[in-house]
Amino acid sequence: STQTILNKGFYWILGYSKPNSFVSIYCISKELNIPPLSGKCALAQVRCFNKWKDSNCIISKIVNNVATTRKWTWDKESKILNDKLNNISSSTKEIMEFYWDRDMNSDKSIKAKTYKLYNFEESRSYLKLNLEFPEYSKGFRWILRARCGYKIDARVAKAAKMINNSCPNCCSCCFHCDSYQRIDHWFINCFLFKNLRIDHFSDLDRNFFYFLDSLFNSLVRTSNNPSVDNRINNIVKGYKSSNNSISNIDILGSKKIVNRYRIYIFLIGGRDYGFSDRINNSPYKKEWECLFKCQTESGTYSKSPFLLRSAALLNDIMPVVCKRQHILFNKFKTNLSRNVNADNTVGQPSRANADPISDPSGIG
Repeated sequence: STQTILNKGFYWILGYSKPNSFVSIYCISKELNIPPLSGKCALAQVRCFNKWKDSNCIISKIVNNVATTRKWTWDKESKILNDKLNNISSSTKEIMEFYWDRDMNSDKSIKAKTYKLYNFEESRSYLKLNLEFPEYSKGFRWILRARCGYKIDARVAKAAKMINNSCPNCCSCCFHCDSYQRIDHWFINCFLFKNLRIDHFSDLDRNFFYFLDSLFNSLVRTSNNPSVDNRINNIVKGYKSSNNSISNIDILGSKKIVNRYRIYIFLIGGRDYGFSDRINNSPYKKEWECLFKCQTESGTYSKSPFLLRSAALLNDIMPVVCKRQHILFNKFKTNLSRNVNADNTVGQPSRANADPISDPSGIG
């Protein structure tokens, strides 16, 4: 079908030659703001139906007097569809959301649910940054993958019969047993990339990440505690970005920062975290609005957009990750013939389907 061809195009944009479940098709569709064809066709059919209803030609009589005796007619189906969409919403955007959720199975996909929770800023904003800074194109593509729920680790590779069960599940860069092979780990935790994090974030004020961590603490807290409230308020209201206090410490990777994963989501464009109501009612709403603006523009808190910093960091990190993962997987590569049902069983691509992790260049 045409939608299948369109879905293949989505995967091609992310660097895959065939459909797979490393990322969610719902997330890619939302990221690129390309709704399912069924939604577009339904809207076009209803608009046509309503146009003929108000026309002065003979077709208007057919449309306004829908036959009920015949099992199927264009005007009968159009009327049913028109009533259905009117019950959903009068907003085109909400109708598109309905078809996105229906056709892309967002309720069945963990990646899609997570994507909806984080409410990422519109992709066109950081795609403009990509056009302005083409030298970081690889990094921007990795941001796209990260936002779409990209995942490829040893457990996934084992299920897809790409490697044998002896392969360790830990990070192939730092080899910590409690470290997972995920983009967020390489971005904020992996000590191999400590100096790269310092290079890309050291020009920020030394206290910036403590300030951001306190803002998240104000959202996460569920019980009232005056002393904690005062401490958070003193940090947030007392913070003034000077950009003069250069830090040679990997503050982002510091365990003193409690909300490191939320900060990572913020740095790749997250704007909600399920706290939209709390952000709107927060005493620090102005700070949040300014921070969200700084995701794609230079501003009060950063001389360069945060998404540009993240793309530059991933541009340096991911080629190293891909190379090390490639070496690790080759070391434990299974010699058994691939199970032809493996792809359908675990929903993963076959070994023949190229993946960025198996591409040591990191291009994907």
